[in-house]
Amino acid sequence: TTPSGCAMAVPMETLPQAQNEIFFQDLRGLLVEMAHQSLEGKPPEMTEDEYFEHLEPILNTLASDCVVKQPENLKSFVQQWVEDKHNDQKAMEGVSPFGRLAMQRWKPKDFMEESPELQGLRQEHGFLQEVLQSSERGRKVFHAVQQRDRTGLLSLLEPAQESLIVPLQTQPAQRGFSALHYLGKILRSLRHEGITSASAAFTYFSPDQDWTIPVPRMKLQLRRMQVLNGDEINQLLQYLDTSGLGRVSYRPFRTAVAEFLAISRDFHSALSPEEFNAILCRIQARLQRTGMTFSEAMREAEGKNSLPGSQFMQSLRNLRLGLSNKEVAQIFNSLSANSFRVAGTTHLPNPVQNGQVSVVLFEALLEKSALENKLQDWAMAAFPRLREILGDEEAVQSALRNHAEPPLRQYLPFTGFAALLTDADPGITSAEIARLWCVLEKDDFSDEPLVRFEEFLQWINAEAPRVKSKKDHVFT
Repeated sequence: TTPSGCAMAVPMETLPQAQNEIFFQDLRGLLVEMAHQSLEGKPPEMTEDEYFEHLEPILNTLASDCVVKQPENLKSFVQQWVEDKHNDQKAMEGVSPFGRLAMQRWKPKDFMEESPELQGLRQEHGFLQEVLQSSERGRKVFHAVQQRDRTGLLSLLEPAQESLIVPLQTQPAQRGFSALHYLGKILRSLRHEGITSASAAFTYFSPDQDWTIPVPRMKLQLRRMQVLNGDEINQLLQYLDTSGLGRVSYRPFRTAVAEFLAISRDFHSALSPEEFNAILCRIQARLQRTGMTFSEAMREAEGKNSLPGSQFMQSLRNLRLGLSNKEVAQIFNSLSANSFRVAGTTHLPNPVQNGQVSVVLFEALLEKSALENKLQDWAMAAFPRLREILGDEEAVQSALRNHAEPPLRQYLPFTGFAALLTDADPGITSAEIARLWCVLEKDDFSDEPLVRFEEFLQWINAEAPRVKSKKDHVFT
């Protein structure tokens, strides 16, 4: 996706999964960098979208050639590609004057040199790989990271029961992973009792009037659940008692629940019909920007009109439609449970029949859902009011950086998004946060749900229907 939100089609080739992801992350990053560099020379009278129309054919051709060749040194290949195109008079005949101007900005060698930040990250990666490869356990950890195997990685990071050489307090990151794993066990147990929200789960442990739970009381109730052993209960409570005062507050508890949901592959919170509809509207909008229908995109990718559930979900990921892995799973779960119905879609057949997903029926659902999106309308009013509370552009950027995903801090994870909204409006509910999260496009190349700063800024910088004071509730 370009800085202005336009989509660049990058063909998919058969690569090992880990290699595939790394290659496309590097390629995407380089293309975005080139687009940004080009926009610096944009004539002031042109919009970014108008200017990008001249760049898109060039970048698409470059992306296709990169995928076909799969060069070992991507930057060197791109630099040579640009040089060859400049020297090929026939190839340049179809390039507009603005496109040629952009290509001139790609020629300097220093543009293709890595930034100090990226060089530092590569050095850190090399050092980490060298250290991990020195032991059997380290090699397993590195392999799990390469395969994006979160479950395997978490199990490897669990504290070994037979080894107490390293004190637990020296392993905060490991304790965090373990605590979220234990919290997941509690949430699964509560789900069997019909408790499916963070607030309901917190209420289960009988909070006091100040909306906090004494640690001894919560420990007793956790023991009665018979889900965790004593050590696991202690680790979980240490993680939840962020103040160290012997009490668990609701806000850290809710944050921990959000963190667990963000990393869980099998515990996908259910979408409301309105949230499902909002995500489908995002898919339809993304497809319209590419000039393709869903059937055309799937036919080009799969060549089939009906797919098994697992293959359908993988195809949604491969199409790069701005969906997180969790959202892909939630879409299929909603279809399977037949819980997605909103006004105007009740007469449509369910695309899932006998475990197969009909591409044609799903496309019909997409088209019908796009006709009415009440959640998007609500969000278009809510986000600008959030801007009024956050303040000027500098304050907004500061808030984004404070809650962004390290180390690059260009994306918001769900936990950072929830914390940003809660800091701005302590009265916001978990349901409202989830609804706003649904309307935002997610990064295509990340295993975890991440929202680009540009996407967030696009929403909050829209014209607000009315101005509210800082003391007002944003979402009423």
